[in-house]
Amino acid sequence: MKQTALAAFCAALVLTACSQSDPAQPAASAASAASAVANSSCEMPALDSQVKQIVQDTIGNNAKRLANANDYIDADKLIALAAQLNVTASNAQAGQMPETCQAQVAIAIPENLIKQAQTNAPLLQSEAPQDIISRHLTGGNGTFSNHTLSFPLNYAVKNNQFAPTDNNLTGAANLLADALAAYGVKDTLNVNGKNVSRAEALKLLKQKDQPKAEEASIPAPQAVPPIDNIPEPPKPEDLRKAVPAPKTDAPDNSATASAPVKPQPEKLTPPVEKPNSVNSKELDAAREANGKADQSIKSAWRKIDPQVQQDLVDEQREWESKKRANCRNAAAKGKSATESQYLQLQCDTRMTRERVQYLKGYSIE
Repeated sequence: MKQTALAAFCAALVLTACSQSDPAQPAASAASAASAVANSSCEMPALDSQVKQIVQDTIGNNAKRLANANDYIDADKLIALAAQLNVTASNAQAGQMPETCQAQVAIAIPENLIKQAQTNAPLLQSEAPQDIISRHLTGGNGTFSNHTLSFPLNYAVKNNQFAPTDNNLTGAANLLADALAAYGVKDTLNVNGKNVSRAEALKLLKQKDQPKAEEASIPAPQAVPPIDNIPEPPKPEDLRKAVPAPKTDAPDNSATASAPVKPQPEKLTPPVEKPNSVNSKELDAAREANGKADQSIKSAWRKIDPQVQQDLVDEQREWESKKRANCRNAAAKGKSATESQYLQLQCDTRMTRERVQYLKGYSIE
């Protein structure tokens, strides 16, 4: 009897436990259903097209700004470039904040666009597109691989309309406009008051960095005699002995022919072009300093209230345009491609550090 009663009691416990756990199941199902509803509302059929439209509009605005700042750039070319980008938004799901969504955006750049921008880059004294994009993404939440820029995007959906809730999308479009600006170089350029084709301008620029024709015939360094084989210069008393005394009578042509020739200073080697004043260590240090300055301004910008950021966007773009113009002028003073790059990096770093101090005045920390 006791065993029967105990078995009945245990069975009652099991039933009680089951009845007590049942209410949690509807709650979990409700939460799962709510998540499914939220995810379905984030999966907009027109999400790709709306994201692409914002990218195209942003690059279009930047194209006009870049063309106004540099006569070499054709705004229409950059606007046409934006239309060729392959923009997709995937993995749409509910965001961490209520009534928000998050998706992964990928912007694929056709290889021919990158190659053309890289070819034209020397005309704007700029880096290769890949280097510009990678440098700006350092420490951020975006990646660049196989000519594709990827990053997360937070947004809200209201009345089936897409509205970004962060600056990632416009920031990526601004970055692409700057990195691919060289693609927009015009087909015909005015160089020193003369209209030349883009290909001819690149050729002239390449020739500027190459040694002149007479310098090209200079023997290679290994052909120069060792220092210890160079004869000592003649002493002053030897020169006086070698020079004949001046004659007072009319010149005798026959005597002149047999007269000793005045010794000339020995011509060792033709003058060699002065080596580049900027070495690789200095250039690497300038790049490192510029990268740190770039990270500092990103950090300063993130510490500004989003509403204030919106008020500063136009001012920030105007400053960036001014910085590019100033640093392009600084780079033009370089006597070689290496020195021009060094001067451009120094200018960019200095102006960026000044801007960081200015933006810190708006920090919410």
